[in-house]
Amino acid sequence: MIAEQHDPRIPDLPFEDISDPSQCGIPIQWGTDEPAWLNGIYEGELIQPIVLLYDSHLRLDINGEAPHGSEVTIILFQENPVTDYYMVEVKGAGKPIKGWIPAPLLSFKPVAALDET
Repeated sequence: MIAEQHDPRIPDLPFEDISDPSQCGIPIQWGTDEPAWLNGIYEGELIQPIVLLYDSHLRLDINGEAPHGSEVTIILFQENPVTDYYMVEVKGAGKPIKGWIPAPLLSFKPVAALDET
């Protein structure tokens, strides 16, 4: 079972996630330079003040992290039956921070800093 393979630091998500990895789509190039932002708020509740970036859509390991509101560049998109995923790179990070995030944690509009929410 996949859940048994997860890094114990990986939190549960408050939304439905990958239920059958064999049904997941193939990642494709995003193709635009449209800006995006990490959004740690889901349904009005702060769930990740520091948004975690994962090794894949299976969320077995954490590749990196960045604060809620960080601007990112989208590299890849993966359409899935339940929750879509994006491969992003955090802009302005000293060293490259890349990883996959579930669609509910990505915004195409700037998000307010936590002290402004």
